[in-house]
Amino acid sequence: MSSTAAATASPPEEKKKKSKLPLIVGAAVLLLALAGAGAYFMLAKNDHGGDEEGSAEEEAVEVAKAPVFVNMEPITVNLRPENGPDQYLQAVCVLRVDAAEAGERIKQFMPEIRHRAILLLSGKSAAEINTTQGREQLSEALRSEINGILSPAQRKGKNAGKAEDVVQTVLFTSFIIQ
Repeated sequence: MSSTAAATASPPEEKKKKSKLPLIVGAAVLLLALAGAGAYFMLAKNDHGGDEEGSAEEEAVEVAKAPVFVNMEPITVNLRPENGPDQYLQAVCVLRVDAAEAGERIKQFMPEIRHRAILLLSGKSAAEINTTQGREQLSEALRSEINGILSPAQRKGKNAGKAEDVVQTVLFTSFIIQ
């Protein structure tokens, strides 16, 4: 029996040694994983902190460059007569400008802008402005007229079509020919 007692006594000692080894290895792996995760978050936090400052600056630049739209009241004019019956145009324009100050300036000049727009639109025939190309040309002509009103240098013919234009684009939000 002593050999059986010795045989039974050895396996529990081996089991105890084997059961501690995976526990120690698991704890070491867990500690390394936590240390690695902590280092990653520390480095990632520093990287994102710098990006947040850069993002804030980029957002400020984007906000500063955000376009301002100035709505005009609808304009209704008789078109230049052709062979058929009288035709009318009702157009609603929106002016795209690059700064809120320009929007305020346009509102100050709105009576003169509407007057020039009416003169320009009433000089067109339905056939001239019935195509996409005709409407694009009309939009460009309106933009040029309005910038001429707002910029004294452009009234004299200087700097026409330069980047200093107050109005970037004239957009038609409604365009009805009857």
